Amino acid sequence: MSNPFFSAESSEPMRVIYDISLLGLNHRAADGRGGVFRTVETLAQRLREVPECALTFSATQSYKALQQAQRYLEQATALQGIPLLLPYSRTGISLGRQIERIIRPTRFQQPVVRRGLSAIYNRFEDRFPRVAPQSLVSADIFHSPFYAIPPQAHNQRRMQKFLTVYDLIPILFPQYVSNNAVVIASFKAILASLRPDSWALCISESARNDLCAYLPIALEQTRITYLAADPDLFYPCTDPTAIAAAQRKYGIPAGPYLLSVNTLAPHKNMEHALRAFARLVQEQAIPDLCFVLVGARGWDYSTIFDTIAHTPGLAARVIVTGYVADGDLAALYSGALAFVYPSLYEGFGLPPLEAMQCGVPVVTSNTAALPEVVGAAGLLVDPRDEDALCQALWTLYRDADQRAALAAAGLARARRFSWDQTLAQTRAAYHEALDAR
Repeated sequence: MSNPFFSAESSEPMRVIYDISLLGLNHRAADGRGGVFRTVETLAQRLREVPECALTFSATQSYKALQQAQRYLEQATALQGIPLLLPYSRTGISLGRQIERIIRPTRFQQPVVRRGLSAIYNRFEDRFPRVAPQSLVSADIFHSPFYAIPPQAHNQRRMQKFLTVYDLIPILFPQYVSNNAVVIASFKAILASLRPDSWALCISESARNDLCAYLPIALEQTRITYLAADPDLFYPCTDPTAIAAAQRKYGIPAGPYLLSVNTLAPHKNMEHALRAFARLVQEQAIPDLCFVLVGARGWDYSTIFDTIAHTPGLAARVIVTGYVADGDLAALYSGALAFVYPSLYEGFGLPPLEAMQCGVPVVTSNTAALPEVVGAAGLLVDPRDEDALCQALWTLYRDADQRAALAAAGLARARRFSWDQTLAQTRAAYHEALDAR
């Protein structure tokens, strides 16, 4: 049976509350605008374009998230006019700002004072009302695309609750996360906010399988909403002048280069990639190949730089650019000989999709969600098999026909993923939840 909220003839819209805590907390940091940020922001922009959807934002993660979400919306031109739920009056918000300013621990140097004020501020945060219950009464959907579903939302039985789950790294691979105990506890709290009547949106079949293996959540309460790469940012750049300019900007010498784009963190497995690269150029006496590593520094990245420093001949061949502006990514991708991404675990794997959408041959792992994304359009190898990675890189270096074939296959594969599809899958999930109601 079709739901009236999805009927073109219906005068009643579907009332959706979408939490933008992540956008508020990360919009000021250039290195905070990674794949999850892009996903949350793009879906917000797409939802506002749906005529049947009456969209409202919330920011329930913390008082700071609410403050920063207000500031984010002031400069987010694509989201102007969407209301943000306030848990209490604007006078209360102003008072809260004054309290936060007074007790902010970083203003004081004495450790005892800092600890005392931290405790006061944490208590203030704990007592912060996440969302006013009366603002939820008429809503149909509450969707948190990252943080926990707040208790006030669960109290509204009529409203359908959604949580987006990207991966289970803190659970499955706790050694790959910084501040281990705190992150794991926080992540478990997020997953614990999924109740039997909640819905989980997973970004791949792999992520859904991992979630259902960890939580007693029914498969029927989960849906897959694949991600996509923005076509305005990721496309085949055929302008050699633009490619050369981007290379000069980031210190990349003229000549062929392998590219990897990721946040520098242990599970990205970059030490393995660099060792394979060093072995390849040495054994095959390759004079002109470089390795370009793009991305912000995450945590425990020192081993990457140790590998570069202590592997003979590697320091002169590796260019670490750090964060790269969005507008330069297509040129850097398009100029690469091949894209290398031997990650140990991914809930989806946006960078290989971005590379394929730019027409670049991809070498990636045969684990987790990466085969779902790349399919037969790339070379898939065991991320712990150095021989296999060396052979894949050597094949692409010496075989122009293979590179061309994989580039064409990658472009075709990338067309299977789009934000239109992501939006359609999200709306379909909302539809099913409302029908089930």
